[in-house]
Amino acid sequence: MTQGTLVFLPLWAIGTGLNMYLGVKDAGYSVEEELPVAAGVFVGPALVAMALRSQFS
Repeated sequence: MTQGTLVFLPLWAIGTGLNMYLGVKDAGYSVEEELPVAAGVFVGPALVAMALRSQFS
């Protein structure tokens, strides 16, 4: 489980960044509009992953 977290977090960060990039580029949102959304998309699952990591380590 702990190794899975170490793989998940960077992949999730890349996915969140790609989502933000597409939101700015294709959907026409500004970075200022998209940044809080990207933070929310990343932080929730990242906190769950870190909690699970601490529970299983």
